[in-house]
Amino acid sequence: MTVQRDVGLQFTLIKEILDPKAQKRQMEEKIKAVEERNNLHLENAARMEMHAYMQSRFNPSANTTIIR
Repeated sequence: MTVQRDVGLQFTLIKEILDPKAQKRQMEEKIKAVEERNNLHLENAARMEMHAYMQSRFNPSANTTIIR
């Protein structure tokens, strides 16, 4: 049984592996995605902090603890 080879696909994969510009572009895309995710985490943390501040500012009884 003979196996058919997809020469075009093989060429594309080898070109991507050996092409430093393609590797750089892929790495830059990954870095950009990580930076965007980190920015979302920072924005969410800031929102949570502002929300907690506003709750403590306008509802001081919500943050008091009762010690018995």
